[in-house]
Amino acid sequence: MKHRLLYNQRNNASLRYFCIGFSSFLYIYIVILSYVSFDDVNSDVCEDKCIYSVHNVEHQETGCDPVQDVEECTCPTSTSPGIFISDHPKELQLLSSPCEKCRRPAPPPKISDLMNDKDLLDSLRLKLDPNHCTIKNWKNFASRWGMSYDELTLLEHRTQGSLSQSPTQEFLLRYNQKTVTELTELCRIYQRIDVLRLLQSWIEKDWPSRWQQAH
Repeated sequence: MKHRLLYNQRNNASLRYFCIGFSSFLYIYIVILSYVSFDDVNSDVCEDKCIYSVHNVEHQETGCDPVQDVEECTCPTSTSPGIFISDHPKELQLLSSPCEKCRRPAPPPKISDLMNDKDLLDSLRLKLDPNHCTIKNWKNFASRWGMSYDELTLLEHRTQGSLSQSPTQEFLLRYNQKTVTELTELCRIYQRIDVLRLLQSWIEKDWPSRWQQAH
């Protein structure tokens, strides 16, 4: 009986020591596993930081922004292969016109561009050709741009009484390489607000569409 009791006590002690040892091993294993996982996370974060630093260094050295994806325009144009706009009806031609991204802004118009618009040129002739003692006309504009008194007199006599020739048209033809903006400045100087509004309206509304059609 005593031998059996002693045997049971030894068995219980061995089982207790085994449980304590297994628990310690399990605890150490969990600690090691968590340390390894945390180290992997740190290494990933470090790698991301290194990559980001390399990109920043390249950006600072080159002075260029990071490359971004550019959305390409896929609108059909007359230069697209296999597409002939002239073969389509008018409705399809309108749909096939370049989109807003493809359109280049119209450059500042010159007087030579203005003279291609017959309606505008006729309106300018009606406003600037007549002689009034209190209203500035083509003579004042031409004199401001450097025409001498003799040249003004000769031009006036040559176009006087002619329906086909206009002193305003001849004056504009001589300075056709100047910009329309410079012509509007003359309108401000001589307070020809009616001509100024006419030119500004043409620059804002008519000129962009005319330039797009020509190009």
